[in-house]
Amino acid sequence: MNMIIDIETGGWLDCPFQFDESSVALGNLKDPEKIEAKLAEAKGKWEENMALAAETGEVLAVGITEGYKDTILVGREKDILIAAWGHISQQLTAQRYVVGHNLCGFDLPFMIRRSWVNGVKVPLEVMRHTGRYPTWHSCIKDTMLLWAMGDRTFISLDKLCKVLGVGAKAENFSGSMFAEYWRSGDQAKKDLAIDYLKQDLRLTQAVSEVLI
Repeated sequence: MNMIIDIETGGWLDCPFQFDESSVALGNLKDPEKIEAKLAEAKGKWEENMALAAETGEVLAVGITEGYKDTILVGREKDILIAAWGHISQQLTAQRYVVGHNLCGFDLPFMIRRSWVNGVKVPLEVMRHTGRYPTWHSCIKDTMLLWAMGDRTFISLDKLCKVLGVGAKAENFSGSMFAEYWRSGDQAKKDLAIDYLKQDLRLTQAVSEVLI
């Protein structure tokens, strides 16, 4: 039985790095209002991108599907990671597939780096540092890499689903909205965020049934 996994991230609330206004190229701008607008735009982009790097982002949720049964791990980041590695370790030890889209390019590296930050032990079977790059367990399957067939093709989960005719992502929600909705304190918004994560699990599972 394959296990599908997907993570959602947000800006690290205790991030030791702050937005640096001096890094913004202002060119010949002199108007204070235009300068302020330029800085605000740059800060907004910086905050949005915080969730994409383990140095500035943190894991907010991990979704796991096993046999069409969803497990959504939320709470303290450290607890999320410990629980997620438990599921992954059990699956790999049993020589069963762990599947995700861009799993080896984003989800697993992000989880590993955040585990180092949180002092969480990463299961030895997940990867081996035998060369310049980590070698993943043979049962770890990345649907983006499978589709790429060894070249540098990057394809989003949404686009791949449409190509394969197995569905599409909702048009009114994106991954960049997850942190805002999850941290809003509004239960309806939190439910929408979790529904988005569950949909990603469903779509990844549908893709995996074609590619694996």
